[in-house]
Amino acid sequence: VLLIFITLSMVACSDVPDSRIEPPHTIEMDCNGDGICESMEIKEYVIGDFNGDNNKEYAALYYYKELSPDSERYDNGDYYKYSHYNYIVFGDTSIATITLEWCASNLVNEGDLDGNGTEDIGYLEFGGYSYWGVYSTHSYCDGKWRELVAISHNEDWNTAPYQDLVQKSSSKE
Repeated sequence: VLLIFITLSMVACSDVPDSRIEPPHTIEMDCNGDGICESMEIKEYVIGDFNGDNNKEYAALYYYKELSPDSERYDNGDYYKYSHYNYIVFGDTSIATITLEWCASNLVNEGDLDGNGTEDIGYLEFGGYSYWGVYSTHSYCDGKWRELVAISHNEDWNTAPYQDLVQKSSSKE
């Protein structure tokens, strides 16, 4: 009976989280190109098979900001006082990181929209304090991300949930 208990305990203890589908809260990246790694915090993540290898991995949106060199020019709000860095990083490190020019949010696993065997990713990219942005979807093909769809979006005039903005058509490719 003791041997069975020890064996069961060993199985339970070896049940560790899969690092491909559970993103860390923070990661270190050289965001501004100065050769020093900054600590980026996770904003959100989704799970999917983004490279078509039949394994699930996370796609996590990470964010970092630092005071801009010309920050004294701006009196109000922190958006213009800071440089903002946003990256979508994947649990499978062989998948290329997506570098975003503006702030981002609302990650969506769009499924396989283009039929290439990989699940596609969507996100809203926006700047400043505006509700306006671009919701775009990307597909991973031959080691590169390619944009499938980009839609101007403003929550004031389109209140649809982000996961409903892009859908695969049953009648069209």
